[in-house]
Order: sequence, then C-alpha cells, then structure tokens
Amino acid sequence: MCFFNGYERTGLFVDITSGWQALTAGKNATGAWNTRHDDGALLHFTNGRTPCLRPGDARNDLRTTGTVDKIRITDSPSCWEHGLRTGEGIRGRPSHETAGP
Repeated sequence: MCFFNGYERTGLFVDITSGWQALTAGKNATGAWNTRHDDGALLHFTNGRTPCLRPGDARNDLRTTGTVDKIRITDSPSCWEHGLRTGEGIRGRPSHETAGP
C-alpha cells in the first residue's frame, strides 16, 4: 500500500494489522495505490470517513475527501472483517463501486 504526493512516494505499508497504523510522512498524501494482490486497505480520514481501497485500486483524489491519518490493511479484498462491512467508497459510494465522474 503506497501513498503519494504527485509522483513522490510518501508512505509504504505492507503488514496486515488488527488495528490502525498511523501515517507520518504520508499523512498529507494526495493519492494512494493498493499494491496488494488480495487484501483491502481501509483509509481513515481525520473527518471520520473510512473508505476501502480494494486490491489494485488507486485514487488520486484523497484531499477531496479529507486528510488520511491512518491505514489498516485487512485480510479481505472488500474490507469485510468478522462479518461486518467496514468501508465506504471514496465519495460515499459502497466500496465495490468506482468513484467515477
């Protein structure tokens, strides 16, 4: 899971965790790319939103949603865990939909 400002990578996370990992340099990222093959990544924004980034998904519009301050890589491509739906789409859509125009 990588975070970017423009073309510069500002954060890299690789571990599946049971809790949130704080972003340091990547906190003000403009974009994110989930480079994992079968694990989803929950992005926690300072405004409380927690969208899911599915495997292979990339977003370059993070700042339109807010400021990402934490990440949690899940053992599920759709960010489902223990039977609970945890994420929402970047623009409030379900996580299985793309954030198109």
